[in-house]
Amino acid sequence: MVTFYVGHPGCQRTQAKALRKVDGVRLWHFDAVGDPDAVDGVSQLLWRLADAQAAAGHEVTLFCRSELTDAARRRCDLSDLRVVPMSRSLRNHPPHRVIDAAGPAPDLGIVHSAWLPYHAAVARTLRRRGIPYATISHGGHTPALLEASPVRRRLYLRLVERPTVWRAVGAVYAGEAERAEAERLFGEPVPRAGVAPFPAAAPTGGEPGWRFDDTAPSVMYLGRYDVFQKGVDDLCEVARRLPDVPFDLYGEPPHAADALAAFSIVRDAAPANVAFRGPVIGDEAKAGCFARARIYLQYSRFEGFPLSVTEALAAGVPVACADRLPFARELAEQGAALLVSSDPRTAARELGELLDDRVTLEGLSARGVAYARNRNDVERIAERHLELYAEMLAATAGAA
Repeated sequence: MVTFYVGHPGCQRTQAKALRKVDGVRLWHFDAVGDPDAVDGVSQLLWRLADAQAAAGHEVTLFCRSELTDAARRRCDLSDLRVVPMSRSLRNHPPHRVIDAAGPAPDLGIVHSAWLPYHAAVARTLRRRGIPYATISHGGHTPALLEASPVRRRLYLRLVERPTVWRAVGAVYAGEAERAEAERLFGEPVPRAGVAPFPAAAPTGGEPGWRFDDTAPSVMYLGRYDVFQKGVDDLCEVARRLPDVPFDLYGEPPHAADALAAFSIVRDAAPANVAFRGPVIGDEAKAGCFARARIYLQYSRFEGFPLSVTEALAAGVPVACADRLPFARELAEQGAALLVSSDPRTAARELGELLDDRVTLEGLSARGVAYARNRNDVERIAERHLELYAEMLAATAGAA
């Protein structure tokens, strides 16, 4: 394996060629949770992508912000993934020390998520070390985020987020709709932006387990109980207008004090037909929950392409999404999901009609399964990411 420290365009062109090889590429991914099954869609997607890249013969390092679980250690042993501890604390794990302790420099670093000062510091440190990096925002580059603390976020966008993205070799988005959202946020096209999906596991056994059941007209949600992003408050308002329909929510409360306080208020005021359940761990357990639901509802205010939606599609559950979600419009165009109004009153009426429409639900189920199977080709997706990295490095070198 040959590793290049990038200091001039010639090195970047050499690295672009290296990334096109079948094996021998060294990649660093920032940052994952030490539990592959944690209720963190970004981290789960990252583990799956890293697994696939390592299985293809590349040297892949995950920078993890929590202790590894036994399941994580087993996966590292099976796929030869390397793990380096980090946190999001500039004091406890200064990026320069974390990076210096990680060993030989990679061909490319990939910084996941957005709006995090620690990640901006990681990107700055990589630049100072002459290491190229790409960004993957996982839905974070959306104007919807400006609704929270608009003055502070606009300032951060101009002073930190934009320079971090513009100085990268490129930005990866999960779909064209997500890339368009980024253009709306920044007010201009993101340089060297490319589109590549993320691998999501199919249900255990590879076959969908959902069947229309007259006795179970329930609505399901799976994910973090983040009130603002996931729209948990609006989801409860939808449920309030459908008092005879059980809403089964699976997830875990936020860790940050202010987010936890917001969730506690929503949970305490939720109608009786809303059940806040614990997280569902493992593909087999998820398959059981999906099989019991009549509809899976994603009512977030903003998203990239949620892992839980892909899993629901693969399980055959009919999926409905708020029409304010750009990725959902792409799904609707493929007939794989149904859009419902972002107004809870209208959405409740639409869902009420949909719950008993067996023909529509079974059609959504079949088309959703077909869509998910195409999206779950892990090897092809991992290869697409590598091709995109190489294109970005080559474009950066050519422009220098």
